[in-house]
Amino acid sequence: MITPIDALVNRAQPPERQGVDPRVEAAQVATLYRTLPGATLTGTLLAVIVAGCYFVYLGSHAILLWLALHLAGKLRYPVIAAYFKDPRAAERSRHWARVATRELLITSSIWGLAPWLLLPESNEPLAALLMLVLLTLASAGMLSVASVRSVIFAHAIPMITGLAGALEERYAKEDLAGQLAEQVAIARRAVEALGMSLDTMLDVSRLDAGVIASGPQSFPVNSLFQSLYVVLSKRAEEKGLHLRLRASPLSIRSDPNLLQRLLGNIIENAIKNTNAGGVFVVSRTCSATVSR
Repeated sequence: MITPIDALVNRAQPPERQGVDPRVEAAQVATLYRTLPGATLTGTLLAVIVAGCYFVYLGSHAILLWLALHLAGKLRYPVIAAYFKDPRAAERSRHWARVATRELLITSSIWGLAPWLLLPESNEPLAALLMLVLLTLASAGMLSVASVRSVIFAHAIPMITGLAGALEERYAKEDLAGQLAEQVAIARRAVEALGMSLDTMLDVSRLDAGVIASGPQSFPVNSLFQSLYVVLSKRAEEKGLHLRLRASPLSIRSDPNLLQRLLGNIIENAIKNTNAGGVFVVSRTCSATVSR
């Protein structure tokens, strides 16, 4: 029965190399196994350092779970070390190529889980660091196992696939969250605009009915315009409009709250019904009065 590892080994060998000289194949496998002890130690130390750093900054227990899984995988190292005790290793080079492919496939799959468990959602420097570690590990590892093609695939594909999948999932969630936030902001602005219009109409009807009395007082026109700009400039900016309020250094006598609501409702409607350009509000003196 052909196992998936056998299929990977056979697929990785081009037709012209499937009948390669056994001595050449044995030398390639021997070169591979000479790099594995050092690579195993380096990978383990790197996993401990990465997990330690991310646990200090993020405090997630998922990081410890990933590290435990990685260390558990290293308990399989005697399977690789058995190559050095096999007196017939040169004759069984195809078998040991399959062993190396399987073991590195397991290790790479564990590294491929790292982005799913370690990738922070709101810390771009830590996310970039994890990407750099995985890409460096994949590229450097491919150079060290380049003598056996099937091992190259087993080492690189799970790691890169895991990183790509985690990044795609993360940014898809961020896009969805951004779209939802935008819709909520639009709905909130619509409710606020409706509330302002209703308040204005209610105030006017109450004034007409004599239910409430205005409290006229003198106040600078500039202070009124500044308050309106603070409230409405963001809405104009979101539509790509310029909002300009230019007042004269005069004072006006009116009810400041009612006047701000009335004028704010007018400017709000102007912003809502303007698609390009801007909204310009100016007060001009006319004799002893102020006209708008």
